[in-house]
Amino acid sequence: KFFNIEFTKADYLSGVGQKAFIAELMPRHPLYVDMLPDDAKAAIGIVHPNTRPAYNLLLEEGLRYKGYVDIFDGGATLQADIENLRAIKESQSVTVQVEQTENIAVGDESYIVANDDYENYRAILVYSKPHQNILQLTKEQANQLNVENGSLVRVLSVHVKQVSSPEVVNKLKATEHFRMAVN
Repeated sequence: KFFNIEFTKADYLSGVGQKAFIAELMPRHPLYVDMLPDDAKAAIGIVHPNTRPAYNLLLEEGLRYKGYVDIFDGGATLQADIENLRAIKESQSVTVQVEQTENIAVGDESYIVANDDYENYRAILVYSKPHQNILQLTKEQANQLNVENGSLVRVLSVHVKQVSSPEVVNKLKATEHFRMAVN
């Protein structure tokens, strides 16, 4: 163990861009894998059973394991070329049309809708399908996204019904959004 810091705190700090602590805590000399005990070597790059459903979902979205391991826990780290991500390949940019009424057409399929404001990024789940590059939103949905009539948003079908991994389906079934999407 090289880091005298809880994993959750290290993960949080790394996620918010505060990474200076990594260099400060890293060992000063190389770590030779061949000198580790066999059980330690066998654990390098292994996906923990608790995270296997998330791992499988990320694989389905276009990420790949390329042999890199996490600096904190030694587990598999996934990577992707942006153009290979489903969210990039299948999403579309559409124009918002804010409806004055709350009664907009909804379907069975759910969509992730995101604004294009990188400083104030927001995303929501909707059940209205874009039509002819127009997405109808309620006033509340537009407010949640911080968009208005004529704004561009990015829309991606969630495809919950097409998830192939039984583990992922079981995890999704535990969420309210999934139950709402399939009912």
